[in-house]
Amino acid sequence: MEEALAIIAIILVGVHTSSLKAALLALSCFFSAAAGWAQNSDVPKPKQPVATIGGQAIYDDELLATVQGQLFSLRNQEYDIKKKALDSLIEQKLLETAAKKKGLETEKLLQQEVDSKIQEPSDEEVKANYLAQKDRLNRAFDEVKAQLSQALKQAKIQQARQDYLRSAH
Repeated sequence: MEEALAIIAIILVGVHTSSLKAALLALSCFFSAAAGWAQNSDVPKPKQPVATIGGQAIYDDELLATVQGQLFSLRNQEYDIKKKALDSLIEQKLLETAAKKKGLETEKLLQQEVDSKIQEPSDEEVKANYLAQKDRLNRAFDEVKAQLSQALKQAKIQQARQDYLRSAH
């Protein structure tokens, strides 16, 4: 059905005004036929049991009543996953478009526009990060200072990249 609508839309784009009436008539016939087809596909089917136990049938509506809450939760999770994936794809496409306009690869654009603007973490930031993790690290500050500094910078870059991508749309 969607493919047919896309084909009709393409046809209508190429239609001249003089043949617009004919195209609209054809389109009207198509939608009438599609509506009839849709109505025929909605004809209720006889109830089929999903299981039979000891001669007693269990029907889909009984099953749905017991799992409705779980299915609702799963559908919400599915929606959230798809939304996040779509947002990510949109951000990626926008990034690719921006990079293409500047004649750069996406990674190079991010390095120029984002990464290069991130400063090294201050000694105070590194020390505060160390103190927050001191019990878990079980090592002296001087031993982990360089690693903590690099990790903080990477975290700042990641956040700045996310902010940059979100601001692009």
